[in-house]
Amino acid sequence: MSVLPYSHANLAITVIALACAVVLGWVWYSRPRSRTAFASVALPLLLSCIAWGALFGHAGSPDPRWLGHKPERILLGELNHADRKVRAVALSELGRRLLSGRLSADRQQALINEALDRQANPNVPWDTSWGQLIESAQAAGKLTPQQWQRYQLQSVTFQLVPTFERQPGSSVPQLDLTVRRGPDRAAPRPTFNSDLAVFVNQIVLDGRPVPSLGAVLAGQRDHGI
Repeated sequence: MSVLPYSHANLAITVIALACAVVLGWVWYSRPRSRTAFASVALPLLLSCIAWGALFGHAGSPDPRWLGHKPERILLGELNHADRKVRAVALSELGRRLLSGRLSADRQQALINEALDRQANPNVPWDTSWGQLIESAQAAGKLTPQQWQRYQLQSVTFQLVPTFERQPGSSVPQLDLTVRRGPDRAAPRPTFNSDLAVFVNQIVLDGRPVPSLGAVLAGQRDHGI
């Protein structure tokens, strides 16, 4: 059973389909002389609504025969759908088209930039499928060197965790800052290596700069993230 995601367009299509079905049923049983005239208008509308649901609806396991014909504009819009399954299906189909060369150049870049923008935004939960899309596009030669470098730089995150400890004989607590790794924002199994280091240029506490030596706080050699 196909279920259309809620939108104003799909709501209008559903209302039209119900109206056509009601009109056809009423004319067929109560107005025999008007059957042909009404059917010539209502029946095509009803069939169009059914075709819309078949082509652009969503199911638990969407039929790939229909999915391959869904317009790119609709798929790009579904990347922000409330249903996680709808987002996953749209991203998978767009990725398939990107790798096969079926996406236009502007929409290919729009999809890649969308992935990089999501990766750069810490307020957006990271889906590793986006990372897989970027790495597959890189393997297919569809990324610029700047885009690939941006992806690598954005894939690693660090957190600065403050702790306060009171030393014996001192009334002033000591502030300790711990650098912690992650969570990473990349593909499930990244294909690149990275040299990581964290430097401190300036520490600001309650709006006031705290003197620091600018030393390396953490360093690590990664063989894959």
